[in-house]
Amino acid sequence: MLDALRSKASSWVVKAFLGLLIVSFAVWGIGDIFLGPRGGNVAATVDDREITTVELDREFEAQLRRMSEQFGIAIDRNNPLAATALNEALQRLIARRLVDAYVTELGVGVSDEEVAEAIRSDPNFTDAAGNFERGRLELFLRSVGITEKAFVDEVRAELARSRLLRAIAEPVRPSDFLARFLYDYRNEERTAEALLVQAAAMEVAEPDDATLEAWLEENRDAFRRPEFRKVVIALIGAEDLVDEISVPEEEVRQLYESRKSLYTAPERREIAQLLLPDEDTAREAQRLLGQGRSFEEVAQALAEAGARFSLVGPVERSGLPAALAETAFALSEGEIGEPIRTPFGWHILRVVRIEPERVADFAEKKAELERELALEKATDQLPDFAATLDDEIAAGVPLEEAAEKLGIRLLAIAAVDREGKDPEGRPVAPDDLTPDILEAVFAAPAGEPSLLEETRDGRYFLFRVDEIQEARPLTLAEARDRVREAWRREQQQEAARALADSLLEEARAGRGFAELEATAAGVVRREVGPLKRGETGAAFGLTPSGVRAIFTTDKDALVAEPVETPEGVALLRVTAIEPAPEPEDLTPLRDQLRIGWRSDLFAQFEGALRARYAIEVNQQAMATVLGAGG
Repeated sequence: MLDALRSKASSWVVKAFLGLLIVSFAVWGIGDIFLGPRGGNVAATVDDREITTVELDREFEAQLRRMSEQFGIAIDRNNPLAATALNEALQRLIARRLVDAYVTELGVGVSDEEVAEAIRSDPNFTDAAGNFERGRLELFLRSVGITEKAFVDEVRAELARSRLLRAIAEPVRPSDFLARFLYDYRNEERTAEALLVQAAAMEVAEPDDATLEAWLEENRDAFRRPEFRKVVIALIGAEDLVDEISVPEEEVRQLYESRKSLYTAPERREIAQLLLPDEDTAREAQRLLGQGRSFEEVAQALAEAGARFSLVGPVERSGLPAALAETAFALSEGEIGEPIRTPFGWHILRVVRIEPERVADFAEKKAELERELALEKATDQLPDFAATLDDEIAAGVPLEEAAEKLGIRLLAIAAVDREGKDPEGRPVAPDDLTPDILEAVFAAPAGEPSLLEETRDGRYFLFRVDEIQEARPLTLAEARDRVREAWRREQQQEAARALADSLLEEARAGRGFAELEATAAGVVRREVGPLKRGETGAAFGLTPSGVRAIFTTDKDALVAEPVETPEGVALLRVTAIEPAPEPEDLTPLRDQLRIGWRSDLFAQFEGALRARYAIEVNQQAMATVLGAGG
């Protein structure tokens, strides 16, 4: 029951209730309440309390901002999520009106002094020392265009709402005893031993056709041939028009010049490096290098002192720490630099090879840029070209003839199901048959050309369904291998269950799992755990039901019945029970319980208020707000 209520607690009404308790009057945002006039068309009513389109539009904008921050992207009224944001905004306003209605019914009052104190203590109207400044309040009232009386009335209403909701929520305080009980329950650990009977190891007789036919009849729903359709599809995208479009070289050259900086490969250098632990070792390495010894030879000679040799690159300047880059890119090829100190130690560098900066010339990039421009032009021309195909079909030209006339690619598919597969389960034209095309094909009747449609990736298609093969049960001849395998798995599982039942009787008679493991093929003993109640058991080859069984069994006792596992059937014996360790702090758990209980209360409160007061939504006004901003 409580889980069901908690699921309702995710509604915006409950979230708004919780918000009233979590945030203070000042933080709630008085400005949002009053910005702009209250007048306007009615978007909804709650017990005759109006929610205007102006209010809804304002809350809608606020919700779009919240969602933009949440998802890290700009979400506006044209975004597919806008409808969701509008509904959430409406539910927030309905929540406020529901509480207002009940506050009025109960006669919850707020004194003038309480209202005055709330305004005086609002940080929006106080100086740095916390002293109330009436000038700030007056400036606020002028900026939002409301009277002082209207502001005071709204403050009074807000305080009344908060008083009611706090009265509901404040008494909810889980006891220390309950928090400790739940902590112990969740953190107790148990260990068990399992005797697994592996289903795959069970020997079963080869079935005859009569056996498989009977089994298939009992499991018809698991073996069905899906609906297949024979279809002809004319499909065209911008890529199909590219080869027909010529681009003047002048345009290609202009694009090249505008991107020339992007085609510049910076200078790169391959660098030999000696990494040395201290300055003395670095100076010794420098002396040896001065004698004509190579970097490798010096590294070997000073290996005991911690010298190391490495080759770096080819690397750009930006790929090196600043101190090393400055030296490495100031040296000539073959030149050795002075010792340099960095946080990693002392370095001596030698430039092995220099790859100069290089700019790809026009000839190298011409074909790439030419195709890019042609694709842009093709994308612009595609809708008109696709419309030409549509005109041909509308004029009665057969689809095949129209496609050939216009040079449009035609897909002739003998049989495809809703998932884009043929009768053998192989993908059909996976690069072409997108989900939106398949959806259209399986929604159309047979025999008539479809309307021209656009795919989500910007292509156009038009099709004709020539034949529909209805879904039907598979025959044994069509699904023999699958049916035999499924029958075999079922029989093996049943055999594993029967063997597990007999082994359980022997275990109850006193035989240990180690002894029983040797009595039959496919019987394996395993250690399980330690486990906590909330774990799935997958790491030990169990299911959640197996874990639950362990936690309902006493130490050294057998689980009452064999449990199903992904591999077969298992017997379980609890071998150890480890109580939860002493908790460091139960406050987070008490807070979690309090929030969960309050959510349950608010879910019930929401349901009661919705049943108590009439709520009417003007869908036309909602559409106006969504489309035009109220």
